[in-house]
Amino acid sequence: MVATEPGWSDYRALLKRHAKTDTRKGGWVECSGIVNDPCWRKVLQQLASYPLHRLKTKKERLAFYINAYNIMAIKLIVKNWPLESIRDLGSLFVPVWKKTVGVIGGESVSLSDIWRGKLRPMGQLRSYFALACGSASCPDLRRRPYVARQLNRQLADQSKRFLNNCSKGMTRRAGRVWVSKLYSWFEDDFNRFG
Repeated sequence: MVATEPGWSDYRALLKRHAKTDTRKGGWVECSGIVNDPCWRKVLQQLASYPLHRLKTKKERLAFYINAYNIMAIKLIVKNWPLESIRDLGSLFVPVWKKTVGVIGGESVSLSDIWRGKLRPMGQLRSYFALACGSASCPDLRRRPYVARQLNRQLADQSKRFLNNCSKGMTRRAGRVWVSKLYSWFEDDFNRFG
């Protein structure tokens, strides 16, 4: 079956120019550069108007919504830059994850809508390691879009990178193993799908 997902050429160009990685610092996005990049508006427009019914396979939907989540997280951070933590954008009553952040396929969405409504029901645990939520403890933003035809390889690689990053995934100190808070935040999912 021929993939019907977006081409992601503008998103690919953005990531190439503005997503940075450093073995010590991890990954980050150059916020000032991305807002002035002509591709940024095109990426947001592509998400807003993409006909979601064209996503036929689970891999197409999974790749699409991982990219959508990451793009919307970037949008939230860029729009509110500078900030200490993405969590500062929310409150006790309305966490940042539940605030409307943009439009996908003609519908207004929050990061929680993408995660809980689209990604989580697919039961793909490796997607947890692909979502760059804008926090230092979250997985780094991958420098290429996720695509259906390469998704298994991309998710395997991203999971390995996250787990091998001793400041994020897993590390051994003083004879003990320390793992990411992701496992406790989403313990039910890891137990259910794992």
